[in-house]
Amino acid sequence: MAVPRAAGAQRYIKGNLASTLVGIPQVGVERRTGERTTFQIDLLVSPWQSIRGKPFQFGILVAERRWHRNADLLGFYAGLNAGLVAYHMQKPFYWGTDYFQNGFGAVLGGTVGYKWAVDEQWSFDAFAGGGTVQSLYKGTLWSTGEPYEPAVDWNKSGELVPYRLGVMLSRRR
Repeated sequence: MAVPRAAGAQRYIKGNLASTLVGIPQVGVERRTGERTTFQIDLLVSPWQSIRGKPFQFGILVAERRWHRNADLLGFYAGLNAGLVAYHMQKPFYWGTDYFQNGFGAVLGGTVGYKWAVDEQWSFDAFAGGGTVQSLYKGTLWSTGEPYEPAVDWNKSGELVPYRLGVMLSRRR
């Protein structure tokens, strides 16, 4: 079956408007891999050395396979993803305390979204997703720099969390 002309673009360069507005830029590239499938890779980075006196630096690199309902890649889609994360921040569970974490890990999860065209070159892509985050980290007291947990090497952590959310502006290339 032939791919419709409107869907002929093989690649989309993307930027997350929602996360960038709050100072956490996300950029990505999505490429058609089949009649109704695409592959996307994106990077979300928080460059903030401190928010309210606590570290808030992290990066999430995610690769995602998407299945689109329509061959023109517009409308509803769902995806499965895997990626890597590194962080020097206070995890949400510890907000309001003196604890912060420094670590790295892997993510595995899914995304649902909806894409609509503005014109032949531009489109919007609203999405939400999450899954499991498995990480190794060192927990430290911000005030003294001393460890707050008794682990000899690394603490291990696994949570189910939302780690994908936004509105991407895409340009067809």
